Amino acid sequence: MTETNYKGRKPAYSAEATDVGKRIIYEKILELRESVLRHEVSINSIATRFGVSRNTVHRILKI
Repeated sequence: MTETNYKGRKPAYSAEATDVGKRIIYEKILELRESVLRHEVSINSIATRFGVSRNTVHRILKI
């Protein structure tokens, strides 16, 4: 079986995002990862602060 490269759409919020604003949001959400794991900050508050959905925050953090 031969391996093929992923051909789908690239994630909008990632380290390789072409939109600088989305890349900055991605990096800032990653900075808050430890706070989320210690239950100091909720996923909902992060989503509200950055104007993204909770699913997007979960996808970025992959908790």
